[in-house]
Amino acid sequence: MVLNAFNLTLLLACLVMAFLVLKLLPPLFRKDHKSYDESLDERLEQFSTRLIKLLDNRQLWEQVVQFCRKILDVPQIAIITFQEYDPSPYRIDHSEGIAEDQIAELLNHSDPNLVRLLEENPQIVYRPDLPAGGALGELLNTFQLHLLIPLIREKTLIGLILFGDPRPELKISRHSIHVLRLMSAQIAITLEHIRTLESKFQSEKMAGLGMLASQIAHDFKSFIALTQNQSREIGRVAETAVQAERQLNRLDARGETSTAALTEALKTLLEAAKVQKQKNEKLMK
Repeated sequence: MVLNAFNLTLLLACLVMAFLVLKLLPPLFRKDHKSYDESLDERLEQFSTRLIKLLDNRQLWEQVVQFCRKILDVPQIAIITFQEYDPSPYRIDHSEGIAEDQIAELLNHSDPNLVRLLEENPQIVYRPDLPAGGALGELLNTFQLHLLIPLIREKTLIGLILFGDPRPELKISRHSIHVLRLMSAQIAITLEHIRTLESKFQSEKMAGLGMLASQIAHDFKSFIALTQNQSREIGRVAETAVQAERQLNRLDARGETSTAALTEALKTLLEAAKVQKQKNEKLMK
């Protein structure tokens, strides 16, 4: 009887301890998990603040890689951007652990076609969420990819971030995927902003080249008028300037804005000016 009472007391004590463990431990875990989620949110906020200050793609991708490294422990990251309105030509902006020929195979010759799938359904692709035995899951498994993040702007696929790992499984929390989704939206906006800045800078650069070419051509017209009646040698130089001016006029008539074309015309004009200066110095001696 004493033994049975002792066993009963021991059993009750174990039940009480089990109850306390089940009651107290989950809140502790929830607190730690909440703390981790909050740290992700803080990192995203800091990342967003830095994005505002970026002026070129190199800075952008450096920040993106650093941010992703803080969230995911993966050895392989690749960032690809597509030409506007045409995803066929692509550019590899960053690649670690994923060879260029693998990326080319994935984008151009995969079955199913990855780019087309992401255009039709622009969602983050996490391999464990895919149906077992599905074509897309098998494709990602072949290339050892676990996570794909499309960059979408105004329903257009403008880029793609790949995360790979030789390990068969990569656990990523739902909140981490949520943060990465917000990150991708901010990247797309920043990338468009940088492209706008680059386009504006290029337009201003071309406008400046055009104005310089027109000014030089105008100056040569005045100069040609003064040298028309001089020696045959000076006349030849003047004819070079006239030909260069015609080249500029043809470019302008075609609406040509190529930097190379304008630069070539400017070189022709400046070379003619250099030769003419040498001839003038000889005449004045």
